[in-house]
Amino acid sequence: MNIAANVAIHKKIPVGIFSLEMPKEALAKRLLCAESSIDSLKIDTSNLKDSDYKQMSKAVERLSNAPIFIDDSAEMTILQIQTKARRLKAEQDIKLIVLDFLTLIKSSGQRRDSNRYLEVSDWARTLKALAKELAVPVIVISQLNREVEKGGGNISGSRLPKISDLRDSGEIEQVADVVLLLHCPSYQDTEGAVIDHTIEIHVAKNRNGPIGKARLAFLKKFSKFENLEQGGTPPDAPV
Repeated sequence: MNIAANVAIHKKIPVGIFSLEMPKEALAKRLLCAESSIDSLKIDTSNLKDSDYKQMSKAVERLSNAPIFIDDSAEMTILQIQTKARRLKAEQDIKLIVLDFLTLIKSSGQRRDSNRYLEVSDWARTLKALAKELAVPVIVISQLNREVEKGGGNISGSRLPKISDLRDSGEIEQVADVVLLLHCPSYQDTEGAVIDHTIEIHVAKNRNGPIGKARLAFLKKFSKFENLEQGGTPPDAPV
């Protein structure tokens, strides 16, 4: 959502979002928290100051003018997603598609073998073809399997995820141009205090460029990622 907001709000580029997991009201709230930097708990409890209302008003204005198109229809099939994406491209000239998330796509029942692995593979190939057809990037969120929670090596106990941890299908690894894996290790500062707001973005695959990793700060109460200053931490980082 941070990527979509940056593209639509700050670049004024139309974005289409297919949310199979969350209703659009929940997504709008997250966008509002991120854009206004207001704690989501304050909004839930209506515990807002005058300065918060001013920030929120400005954020609402920016969001209302942003070309973000959200479809939160439940149980969409891959064919329905294709059709709606083509319509958005024709009517709104969207330049980015975000799908949350892959394995919530409804089965069309067309596969006689009812093989989940093959079905998810079909969806991954179809979305890659859709990206080429519409000439727009398609960001697809996928879950990881439970194996990633079993290896330690850091304070948080979870190991670094690998491409093979992508759930239900190895086809995602094959067709994707870029694979980004999020990892939430816990770091210790020079005084031994645990800092757990840091997120590592691992570029595990990049068809047209280098792989590697970057560190970001995740401000949970704002549902927002921010850049980490060189050698430092963001202000007001949650612990």
